[in-house]
Amino acid sequence: MLRERDVGIFDYVSRDVAGVGGELKTSPADFQVNELRMDGSEVSLDDDVDTSEHDASGWERAHQGSDYVRFVLRKERWDTLGAIAELAQELGVAARRFSFAGLKDYRAVTTQEMAVRDVSVDAVRALRHAQLQIGHVRRSETKMRLGGCGGNRFRIVLRRVCGGRALISRAVRALKKRGFVNYYGLQRFGGCAVRNDEVGLQCLQWRYEACVDALLRPRDGAKMSSAELEARECWMASRNARVAHSLMP
Repeated sequence: MLRERDVGIFDYVSRDVAGVGGELKTSPADFQVNELRMDGSEVSLDDDVDTSEHDASGWERAHQGSDYVRFVLRKERWDTLGAIAELAQELGVAARRFSFAGLKDYRAVTTQEMAVRDVSVDAVRALRHAQLQIGHVRRSETKMRLGGCGGNRFRIVLRRVCGGRALISRAVRALKKRGFVNYYGLQRFGGCAVRNDEVGLQCLQWRYEACVDALLRPRDGAKMSSAELEARECWMASRNARVAHSLMP
């Protein structure tokens, strides 16, 4: 199992302040992420304006020919791509029609804007899912673009902290004054079978064959179909990308 120290996550800004311990993400609600628009406003389902009055407005009529439907998605225990796949299946369209500004965590309650091409407003509004909530549905003339947001606002609950009020207050003051080392989280490094940072290093070193091998070789202990295993074994035995691709499910 990959540990933080394995990827260089071990140093602190405020070494003179004792830590308070605690547990993060004991439940998804303890880690809430709201996307920020480029103007700094926070994306929220509370901004919902998709009412029947809005449907009848001149704005809605003026945008009837727009190619995109933009909406707010709040999800829990879903990663962004998995949520898109689920919504695409419900709408009966390809996942590639969806666009978004950034990926959001799985073990969290996250809220972000999305757009989908060539579907009706009513179809998006009719979506119902226990862990995927849709709101603020409206026509748009543009799709979302990766990086096209002003960042994210995090609301984090730290449970089972140690130390008294004085120590906790001192730690909070140090955090406000000095900040913290903004490490990449373990999820950015991939699983144990393939480390994203190692694959990236191979690319930077122009070791492209080693990079492809790392991605396509059979993975011990990983769950995969017999067809996928056959495709991976074919690649390692023959290095024939065309045949391996034809076998990959």
